[in-house]
Amino acid sequence: MPKVETFNRDVVLKQATEVFHDKGFNATSMQDLVDATGLNRSSIYNSFENKLNLYLECLKLYEDKYNRETSKRLLESSSGLEAIQLIFELYLNEMTKLGALERAEWLAPRIGNHLKKQGVVALIEPALKRPGRELMALRDHLIEPGDYSILGPCLHEKLCPMLAGTRNDWCHFYIDWQEPAYLKQLDRLIGNENRFLKLAYILLGPQADYAEKLTRPEKEFRVVSNRMATRGKTELILCGPLGRVRVTRLDRHRSKVNEALDETRRGDRIQLDALKSQEFEVNGNFRMDAKTPWSRLTKN
Repeated sequence: MPKVETFNRDVVLKQATEVFHDKGFNATSMQDLVDATGLNRSSIYNSFENKLNLYLECLKLYEDKYNRETSKRLLESSSGLEAIQLIFELYLNEMTKLGALERAEWLAPRIGNHLKKQGVVALIEPALKRPGRELMALRDHLIEPGDYSILGPCLHEKLCPMLAGTRNDWCHFYIDWQEPAYLKQLDRLIGNENRFLKLAYILLGPQADYAEKLTRPEKEFRVVSNRMATRGKTELILCGPLGRVRVTRLDRHRSKVNEALDETRRGDRIQLDALKSQEFEVNGNFRMDAKTPWSRLTKN
C-alpha cells in the first residue's frame, strides 16, 4: 500500500518556498528543508523523491499564486502605466533573490513564449556593481544554450571576459538624455547631477532570426571604461570578439593618426587592426605607439 502523507502538503510547500526564495536552489541544503518544514529526510524523499522535484513544486505554487494576484490587480488597475508598475512590483522585483542561473532558467522559456519573430528583449539594470555583475552572469547563462543572440552592447557571444577577469568591474554605459524638468528641480535641491542616464543593459533576440544578420569583425571592440588619463599615459578598456583588452598610449606617442583616442567615450565602437593577438583573453594588454591608428567607428 502507498504511504499516506500525515502532513499538510500545501503548508510544507509554502515553508520550503521561503527557504528556496531566501537561499536559492543550489545553496539550499536538505537540512535547511528539514529545519523549515519539520519533516525528517525520509518523509521528504518519500513525498517528493528529491530536492529538485520539491523545488519544482514550490516554483509552480509560487508562480500560480502570483499569476492569480497579478491578474486580479491588473484587472483592477486604472491605467496602462499602473499595470506596468504592478508587473515590475509583483514579478521582476521578486527575481532579485534568485541566482543568475535560476533567473535564466525562469526567464528563457518565457522569452520564447512571448517574443515575436525578429523581436528584441531589453534587460536593464542600474549602473551599480552588484546588479551590473549579476546581469553579466545572467547574460552568460541565457546565451549558453544557443537559443538567443546578443544584439548589444556586446560584440561577441563568448563568456563575459569582464566577469571572468575581474572582481570589481562591471559593464555599464552613460547615455545622453533630456532630463525631465521635475528631476532637474530635485537635483538642484540635493546638489545632484544627472547629465547622463546611467545603466547596464543587454539586448537579446532569437538566434534563429539574427545569427545570419549579425557581423562580428574580429578586431572590432566596444569601449567599456572611461578614458583614464594619468601621468604620462592614457588608458582604455575594450571588449570584443578577442576578449577584454587594456589599451595604453604614452603621451609621447600621441600623433595625428591616434589623436581620436582623446575624444573616445565609454560605449564607442573601435576598430583596432593593429592588435596582433588571435586568442580570446580576459585580461589582454596592448600598447600603442605613434604609428598605431585609432579608428573610432561609432560614437556612444
